Amino acid sequence: MVESKRGGVVRQMADIRRVHGREHEREVLAAAVDDVTSGVARVLVLQGPPGIGKTTLLRVLSDTARHRGLQVRRGRADEVGRRPFGPLLEALDDLVTARPGLPDDRPDPEDHDGLRYRMVDELVAGAETAALRGGLVLVVDDLQWADPDTVLALRALGRWLADSPLLLAVATRPVPRRADLDRLLAALEDDGATVLALGPLQDHAVRSLAADVLGSPPDAAVQGALAQAGGNPLYLVELLRQDGRAPVPSSLV
Repeated sequence: MVESKRGGVVRQMADIRRVHGREHEREVLAAAVDDVTSGVARVLVLQGPPGIGKTTLLRVLSDTARHRGLQVRRGRADEVGRRPFGPLLEALDDLVTARPGLPDDRPDPEDHDGLRYRMVDELVAGAETAALRGGLVLVVDDLQWADPDTVLALRALGRWLADSPLLLAVATRPVPRRADLDRLLAALEDDGATVLALGPLQDHAVRSLAADVLGSPPDAAVQGALAQAGGNPLYLVELLRQDGRAPVPSSLV
């Protein structure tokens, strides 16, 4: 039997990095890769608490996109050093041909908005150039820490490149979230973004993850102890490293 194109992408995602469960999410990511490969723009928003697997799915998406011949650019917002446009400059720095100046470097505070919008134009132009070379996947992780200039630029990217072969994939926690980020996410969803709210792993995925970490299927005692993790993959791994029976490790507190 000939395997479907989308089924092949899902299998590639499972093989590139071991993911436990998340069948629906991987199917959605596969569809997005298919679309951008065909020249259709897509926006994905992954939401969930710390440790739930957002970054893992973004890495799977990135690896699979590269396997399909798409260019992947990645940036990550930083809780501490919120440089203007930081995640996007991390991803697109070499594609920005002109630098009108960043807001923190402005010689004249009154020109703040002018500099912001000129920099947005440069980032959009750079992303469009990359997308037109055969498709672009632009990933921004930890969006909850993004500076206001990054939020502004992401809105422009989602709107102005809606007809380009661009897959914009972002990940964020439900909290903390500023009002401008809430407005961005609402606007992206209104424009057709797919939102994946990641919940706890199902029981079969918990058992599979435990077997991977332990090297053998978990016994009943271990499975009972793992209930403390509430289906959170990061917490599960930490518990398993404590042998699956000890109290919740202090690293989780």
